[in-house]
Amino acid sequence: MRRRIKKLGLNEPSAPAGARMPRHIQDFNRARRGFYVPPDLEPRYAELLRSGLPIEEARQQLGIEKD
Repeated sequence: MRRRIKKLGLNEPSAPAGARMPRHIQDFNRARRGFYVPPDLEPRYAELLRSGLPIEEARQQLGIEKD
């Protein structure tokens, strides 16, 4: 699906502002990263990482606290 979206030049759909991630996914991401990124900040977080910004700097820019 992502290939088709990219090929057509469309933007990937993002989660609605009030959307919540299932608890098991939140727990998995928190354990993997060491901190939780809220769903509304997830696209910006991914964009910062793709631009080459280190994880700690991206976390600080978005105001995300470590657990």
